[in-house]
Amino acid sequence: MGRDSFMREVLDLEEIASRLDTLTLGKRLIYYEKVGSTQNVVSELAEEGEEEGTAVIAGGQTKGRGRRGRSFISPPGGIYLSLILRPDLKPQAVSGIPLLAGVAVTRAIRRATILKPTLKWPNDIILGRRKVGGILAEMKTERGRIQYISLGIGINVNAPPSLLPEEAFSLADELGEHISRVSLLQHILGELEAQYTEFLTYGFEPIRRRWRKLSHTLGGWVEVEGEEGRAQDIDSEGALILKKPDGTIFRVVSGDIPLNFVNSEKF
Repeated sequence: MGRDSFMREVLDLEEIASRLDTLTLGKRLIYYEKVGSTQNVVSELAEEGEEEGTAVIAGGQTKGRGRRGRSFISPPGGIYLSLILRPDLKPQAVSGIPLLAGVAVTRAIRRATILKPTLKWPNDIILGRRKVGGILAEMKTERGRIQYISLGIGINVNAPPSLLPEEAFSLADELGEHISRVSLLQHILGELEAQYTEFLTYGFEPIRRRWRKLSHTLGGWVEVEGEEGRAQDIDSEGALILKKPDGTIFRVVSGDIPLNFVNSEKF
């Protein structure tokens, strides 16, 4: 079967469910061969009262969304997944959700393949210096409590480079062969539930330790939000801690780091 066939592969929900050992995440699966945005669909379902763990999967998106209002190019052959989460948390704790999702996706890819992706703060999955996936978490609150979180995950699995942005890459091109999206989805949902359950039980610290080990960012000289310095750590809320050239410490709550940052020995 050629690359084009795998790009057109329809994800079989029964096959996914048959080997899924999660208790909550993915217990209801909804599939669209093509949709505008899985995030939009899952948010509408959440507004209608759909239960936690419901997952919307698409074979392709025409209006995929990324962080800060950017589009997420979503050709056939990828995994485009959004889930409803309803954690009993205060809104300020939600900053850990996209980071735990990054840990889960990275671990899932490592389990399902021989590839070794890493994490670029705050939400990108990286192979070498190219992006293969991203995370988007959107929240609705009411009276200071979380009503729901729409957690979106997009991964370039089998799409050829010609259909992806210049800075992006697919897992299949790095591996040199197609990847089963069914198997990868099962690993992702399993890892997500494990990390999410631990986060709700023990807080962010266990996730923080795993994120550090998988980080592509820490130790690097980075530029983010107009500030430059050595990425030293992430704190208890997932913010990036920079040490600037003058030795001062700067805390970055949100922002984007260019993929071409340099590991420099400036200080």
